Amino acid sequence: MGKNILIYFGVTLIILLILPAVLVKSCKGPIFPDNRLDPSYENIKINVYFHKENKLKEMDLEEYIIGVVAGEMPARFDIEALKAQAVIARTYAVTRMQLFGGRGYSGYPGADICDDYRHSQHYLTPAEAKSNWPFWQRSIYWRKIVEGVYSTKGEIISYQGKPIDALYHSTCGGATENSEEVFTNYIPYLRGVNCPYCKDSPRFTQKVTYTKTGFKNILEGEGLQRVVGAKEIDMGIVSKTNSDRITYFRIGDKIYRGSDVRLLFKLNSARFTYNYDGTNIVFNVVGYGHGVGMCQYGANGLAKKGYNYKDIIKYYYTDVELENLHNYLSIKE
Repeated sequence: MGKNILIYFGVTLIILLILPAVLVKSCKGPIFPDNRLDPSYENIKINVYFHKENKLKEMDLEEYIIGVVAGEMPARFDIEALKAQAVIARTYAVTRMQLFGGRGYSGYPGADICDDYRHSQHYLTPAEAKSNWPFWQRSIYWRKIVEGVYSTKGEIISYQGKPIDALYHSTCGGATENSEEVFTNYIPYLRGVNCPYCKDSPRFTQKVTYTKTGFKNILEGEGLQRVVGAKEIDMGIVSKTNSDRITYFRIGDKIYRGSDVRLLFKLNSARFTYNYDGTNIVFNVVGYGHGVGMCQYGANGLAKKGYNYKDIIKYYYTDVELENLHNYLSIKE
């Protein structure tokens, strides 16, 4: 009996390890649209600065977008969410490309964009992306990402005939935000929407705890003294948005933007509350990211409900259209 069980589990394990590779190999024919061989698509190049290598590389735009989707969105997400991410990442890049009149990346001469998410979009090479996945899923996940990019090849998002500043974030926590509440400038297509679709995000909530001493050290680094008392902290919310994100916050005699407080205390978002018990300061945070534009986990939630990538994009960006990048290129030329 024991021997039969061992044989059963052995055969099952072999099937689990080999089947994905067999399925991938058996998928005959291209997964890309026919226009992938259109020479006009190959003419669009983007200059990407890679920080670790301290090197500028000219890349095919679509190949760059593949690396961005791999770096910015979990490959396990629904294919329609990955398609939406591809279109958004492409649009984000286009608005910064000098070829299209963008400002480029100021950190390196001639660069359109860089590979650091703190300045641009996170980019991963195929090897880097695959190292993050279970080895039996690597081929499947990679093809899935490539399909998401090439099935939307050349598509960008526009508002009144111009590519949009396609901002996005991980987890909104229930509602996205108006642009002016976070970045001060009003942008008509970046309007807040209700989003009850990201609750399965692992970063939907966060709890950050500081000891009194640790908290004082951070504040002293900001030149703030005598803020933390025996029973109270001299700080409080000045204003917040309808979605409960902090817009302005007072610490001692200084007023901070909510986004700056988020960075100062290493919070996932500016949507937080806090309490102090005389020993520890505890921040309870909802969401992850700035909250403007597409919510990535929300996009996956919408895809699971049957929304296609165009529906997802138009859910998060107000009054926008999808168009072909080459239409815009012909205008610039």
